Amino acid sequence: MFAQLSILAATAALAARLILLLEGADSEARSRAIDSLAEVGRTTVAPLEAGLRWITKLDKAAFVGRDALVAQKEAGIQRRLVGLEIEGRIGRPHQAILADGKPVGEITSGTRSPLVGTNIALGYVARGHGRPGTSLEVDVRGRIAPATVVKPPFFQRDY
Repeated sequence: MFAQLSILAATAALAARLILLLEGADSEARSRAIDSLAEVGRTTVAPLEAGLRWITKLDKAAFVGRDALVAQKEAGIQRRLVGLEIEGRIGRPHQAILADGKPVGEITSGTRSPLVGTNIALGYVARGHGRPGTSLEVDVRGRIAPATVVKPPFFQRDY
């Protein structure tokens, strides 16, 4: 019995941590979004795509991967990490993000936010679909749910 309670408590703690990370959508949440896609071998994610340009100093001394990042920046970022508010459904990792019924991206993580009061998610979308206010859809197990691109963090403190 104690083992079952421990598992339930650990599961609840992990869910609470995910919610806090998503609501704040800070660098750690972005890092988790990168890990979520990369861990299953589906793709690789560059820091510029994840909105981490502010910590990616391309004008500093050489580092591993610098040339690839410079080339990517010069060619233009093809996708970016965005926040989504989803109506009526909870987005989960690897669910398709759609524009006019066509795939334009993929969710990395999502949950119901008790603080914001809506379903929130992070995901990568193709260039041109990441502006806050853009209307998209998410394919949640065969059901299409309306979504709106929002600028993280989802939760703003009043102070």
